[in-house]
Amino acid sequence: MNQYFYDEIKCIQTALTVKKMHPKFYCGNEINIIADENGLAAYLAGYYMSVCEQKDKGVVNVILEGECRNKKLYDEIAAEFSRNSEFNIYSDYDEYVKNTHHKGIKRFYYFANLQLDEYKDDSFVSQKKENLEKWTDYSVKNDGRFMLIPIFNFEKPFPQGVAACSERELEAIALYDSDFRQAAISGELEEICRKKFHSSKQFMKVVRFDNIFGPLVQSTSKLGLDEIIDELLEENKITFRRSDNQVHFTGCYIRQAVTAIHYVDLMGNTGNIYNASNYRFTLYDIKNMLYKSFDYKKPEICFVDDLEQNEACEKYYECLGNIKIKNLGWAQVTPLQEAIYRTALAKASDEYIGDFYVSIYQGKLERIKKIEMDIMREIDRICKENNITYFLVGGTLLGAVRHKGFIPWDDDIDIGMLREDYDKFREVCPSALKEHLSYQSYKQEPSSHYIFDKVRLKDTYFNTKFSNRFDDIQNGIFIDVLVFDKTSNSAFGQRAHIKLIKIFKRLINVRWVNIARVGIHYRASKLFLPLMRKVPYGLYHFCFEKVLQLFKKKKNSEYIIDGVGLNLEKGAFPLSWFNETIEVPYEDMTFKIPVGYDGYLRKWYGDRYMELLPLSSRNSGHKLLRLDLGKYLFAETENMKAHENNLLGELYEEPVSE
Repeated sequence: MNQYFYDEIKCIQTALTVKKMHPKFYCGNEINIIADENGLAAYLAGYYMSVCEQKDKGVVNVILEGECRNKKLYDEIAAEFSRNSEFNIYSDYDEYVKNTHHKGIKRFYYFANLQLDEYKDDSFVSQKKENLEKWTDYSVKNDGRFMLIPIFNFEKPFPQGVAACSERELEAIALYDSDFRQAAISGELEEICRKKFHSSKQFMKVVRFDNIFGPLVQSTSKLGLDEIIDELLEENKITFRRSDNQVHFTGCYIRQAVTAIHYVDLMGNTGNIYNASNYRFTLYDIKNMLYKSFDYKKPEICFVDDLEQNEACEKYYECLGNIKIKNLGWAQVTPLQEAIYRTALAKASDEYIGDFYVSIYQGKLERIKKIEMDIMREIDRICKENNITYFLVGGTLLGAVRHKGFIPWDDDIDIGMLREDYDKFREVCPSALKEHLSYQSYKQEPSSHYIFDKVRLKDTYFNTKFSNRFDDIQNGIFIDVLVFDKTSNSAFGQRAHIKLIKIFKRLINVRWVNIARVGIHYRASKLFLPLMRKVPYGLYHFCFEKVLQLFKKKKNSEYIIDGVGLNLEKGAFPLSWFNETIEVPYEDMTFKIPVGYDGYLRKWYGDRYMELLPLSSRNSGHKLLRLDLGKYLFAETENMKAHENNLLGELYEEPVSE
């Protein structure tokens, strides 16, 4: 599936989940999207199909009522989401009525993209009205839920003194000047709904849009956004005009357009009209944001003075007022800069995508990867010299298999070992490391109470939200070292083992953080924390190690668990997956991975682990509160003499001698 389309569908799901706009209301419904006149129709179909796929079997129908403008997206929807749900495309009303057999609630979303050239033809408009009459009659007859979705522009600015048009003011705009043809047609379509609602009082609403834009949405508005983006991508040029800053428009990003329909559907009052626009901007704003987004390509700037000097100060407005829909809780979510950038990226070639991750770690992501590879070289050397077997795990293993190196937007390196190798590594590594590295464990650094070990780079800071609480431990760039321990062969025994491990993990974390936990364990932790403070840390770690190794002497054990990592929730893994390793390329080196890597990755990431995450999910797993590479900021300075860090503060560091 197209990564931009899929990503927006996932972002819509996330946005509505955060707002507790639960999709269960649509489970078992028949969703009918009528008239494929705008990309919003395809996004709406994709969202509802994804909902039906996750929650319950449902039916989504697209009734074209003319040209199929989004066929490629519909094909991808059918391939991605129709395993458990039904997705149909019908040519018109008659074919739909002949084939539909759904007995549940029927929802109808009737699109009218008045920006299309076809609406300049009176006969086409008349046919559109006839079709709307048929669909509203059918909805009333079947006790359906009907929503009209007109999309239009204002052909020219409003008269002076008007900055936005509210719901009932659209009629006045159309009456004021016959040039506002699209507003007049929208009013005529709404009048058909008004008559039906007056006679039946059944569920009927209207959501209006003006300038809808987004990835793969063909622009039909007067903004000419597609042309602006094409000029940038094809000619690496942006043309600014003096008039660009004169007219103020409103618009709606595709993600917010779908959520607007959802909000009105669930929370809007029946019999009401809502204007949906979540941005106000000028053409200058759009062009300026495109320039900022692609400034690394150094686009040429052209300026055209297309106004007389006395015209330059005039401001005009072609805006939909959105106060009414905002009262439902609907609001802007995606910043305009990001919305414009995503819209352009969907049309760009792959070379433009590389800069998408530049903001991760303040642009230092690639340098951090180089540093971590240097640490891995040292770990690899020690393991080879001491006959210790390690293997890549977690996202590092996924990166090795899928990318032959780091996942592009991540930096993390995690290695795992079976218990025998882990204990040996713990014993030899601290003294074998080069001076600029340190081994972090409770035994080596008594103020550190991580349940797994780390190899850190001295004189750097890589403070996560968790580790930033502690100012008395090393917090440099690190590599995690995880241990895999034997567990029971029975499912019950495995669950019991995991439960015990989780209890002791929680005890150590509560004691270390030294404040009551938030949530359901608050009262218990607040009650027992004073008693826990009386128990020495060493006893916690001793008990935790004993629990981890509960099945150490079990000779016929067939399963192991990642007791100290995030993978504990995934349960046990067959020991046979890890008894042997194979070597694979990783960046400019070769590292070992478990022979059963495929089963491991499927259990952790699912059967489709080779597919990339949606764009919005491509970010590092670390939320940093402090990042300071010190002299390691550049490869050229890492071996130079510089201050050695002091955990008390920079001015506590020993002065560098001349």
